[in-house]
Amino acid sequence: MDPTCDPALESFVTVPEDSHFPLQNLPWGVFAPPGEDARCGVRLGDTVVDLALLQDAELLSAPGLPSGVFAQDALNQFMGLGAPVRRQVRARVSELLRADNPELRDDAALRRRVLLPLETVQVRLPVGLGCHGGYSTFC
Repeated sequence: MDPTCDPALESFVTVPEDSHFPLQNLPWGVFAPPGEDARCGVRLGDTVVDLALLQDAELLSAPGLPSGVFAQDALNQFMGLGAPVRRQVRARVSELLRADNPELRDDAALRRRVLLPLETVQVRLPVGLGCHGGYSTFC
């Protein structure tokens, strides 16, 4: 079994009991805080976890994970890195959000920047569609 799916895992972030997004289900996405550029994150309950800021804080790393990969308005580059890199990043994000891990839990300043209430951000399309050598949400 994938250790990030262990039903016994608990997060220090409050997650509604009926949520489809507990610690065991961290969907990749793209969001934009008010007045800021879109970037990549994951959802945990009613919270968006800013992966770009976690990477900037040097809390996310994996072999083959380029700097700034989450500071983009689509997940295309990250998804193109392959399943092994995605699994390593998911495991690290899960680890950072666990109730028994103090790295993020005990850093109040970083938590305020990285953990954003879902209702305060604009959710965007997570991937761009290939068009004319680039990507666009409209073709």
